[in-house]
Amino acid sequence: MPRQVEYSVAAISDISDMRRWLHQPGAGRVAKERAQRIAAAIRELRNDPVMWPKGEILGTRERVIEGYTVIYHVDPDTNDRRSAGDVFILRVFGPGQDRPAHPSSSVSS
Repeated sequence: MPRQVEYSVAAISDISDMRRWLHQPGAGRVAKERAQRIAAAIRELRNDPVMWPKGEILGTRERVIEGYTVIYHVDPDTNDRRSAGDVFILRVFGPGQDRPAHPSSSVSS
């Protein structure tokens, strides 16, 4: 069952920063393909959001792809792929990037 995927304001900023970094002049084809794989992995969360492990922060899950960590919330998180709810992307952190104790939760469609 396809679900809605929404993004927090912070996640939108994170993804924009990631794209800018991976598409900068001289980054090359490999970096652009990496950005495409990360975007595809985020989109795939709508098909099976509970496939990935619970996150360090209560109520979240984390998907690591290409060195980037996608922190998201599933509502409701039934732990069952058939009945799990919509996906809310909270943050997307790059390799070695510091994480705040609580990801932003304001959501943008």
